[in-house]
Amino acid sequence: MKVKLSALFLVLLCLFSNLVFLLQDFTPIEVQLQKALQGPSWSNFLGTDSLGRDLFLRILLGAQISLFLGSLAAMVSMILGVSLGAVAGWYRGKTENVFMHLVDLFSVVPQFILVLLFVGLIIKQQDFSAMEFYLLLSLGMGACSWMGFARLTRNLVAREREGGYVEAARALGGRDLWILKRHVLPNLKRPLLIQLGIQIPQFLLFESMLGFLGVGVTAPMLSWGLLIQEGWKTLSAYPHLILAPALVLFLTVWSFQNLIDWLTGELPSTESNFKRFHHG
Repeated sequence: MKVKLSALFLVLLCLFSNLVFLLQDFTPIEVQLQKALQGPSWSNFLGTDSLGRDLFLRILLGAQISLFLGSLAAMVSMILGVSLGAVAGWYRGKTENVFMHLVDLFSVVPQFILVLLFVGLIIKQQDFSAMEFYLLLSLGMGACSWMGFARLTRNLVAREREGGYVEAARALGGRDLWILKRHVLPNLKRPLLIQLGIQIPQFLLFESMLGFLGVGVTAPMLSWGLLIQEGWKTLSAYPHLILAPALVLFLTVWSFQNLIDWLTGELPSTESNFKRFHHG
């Protein structure tokens, strides 16, 4: 039941966030202002913000950017981590030693601090368009958080390279890159997808913390982090402004975690490999 509810919540969230333009309120601003800072009601069941805008619609609009940033950052992290980990696990020796030193170097500083430095020192110093900012923010989060994918891939590839099918491919004249792409990496899809599912909620939290600190998405753009930051300013008087987006963020992270727990339980061979090699 918990898994079904989690899946239903994520499906509805993605569906409504992409169809939110159909629910847009085109009431004149003068009329909206009369409804400013109202609590939950039948007409606005999550309440309204300081300008009288429906908080539910604002959360759905913020979901578009937050989910986009989290998913894209996870993909960047996977591409970097799988590429580096596959090379290290395949060639071993000095290549693996360099890889491990690189992982240790990046692991010394907490990932969120690396993301914060990237945003503060690079992105915020330039005048970017909204899309350029989203892409750079996703790239920065992913580039600072590839170590989990890399460790997992390195250990799995090191095991797979000793398999009989790899020896057979070599005997047929297959080159290293071709064997990796055609035979080895396809066998790692399940544990890598599990890792991807773990990374997405992590990046959702990263984006929210950046927005809350004022160094992430800023107005007129919108994200869950920005909504939580706006709600924090009026917490004592209007708690619904922070509780509503924070609750949606919590339910999203919780739903992802439930699905990952279910996936690892449904795939026992994948689960054992994942747990065995993830921290190797």
